[in-house]
Formats: sequence, C-alpha cells, structure tokens
Amino acid sequence: MRASDHAPGSDAGLLIVLARSEEPHPAARVPACLPVDLPVPVDVFPLTRAELERRRRQRDRRLERLLVEGVSLLPGPVG
Repeated sequence: MRASDHAPGSDAGLLIVLARSEEPHPAARVPACLPVDLPVPVDVFPLTRAELERRRRQRDRRLERLLVEGVSLLPGPVG
C-alpha cells in the first residue's frame, strides 16, 4: 500500500512466493499465511513461483501493481 493511496478502508497486499505447495488452490492457502496483529487489513496472495510466472504472462493487473509498487521484505528478486 502506498502512502498516497491510504484511505479509510484501505488494505495492504501481501504477496508470498512459495517454492511449491501441496495445496493446488491459492485461496485455500490464505488461512495458513495470514499475518497476526497488523494495524491494517491485508489481502494475502500465496502463490508458487510457477503461478506467479503464469499470472505475470496473463498480465494480472493486481499482481502487476503489487510487483511495481510493492516493497520487498526480503532481499532478491520476486519469483
């Protein structure tokens, strides 16, 4: 979430890149990835590297926004 976008009801997007997952559906992974005690609501996107690349090729607008405007919490490129 960019500071300029912050408004009441805003949330933050959290992209979690997984090497692999036994769960085939990203939405089913969300409960295990939800952060605790954050001051703002969070949308969690737990994607495998393969899913991330597929959504990049499909030009997923929300994912593109996360990748362009987001801040990495770990060093190195995403994916």
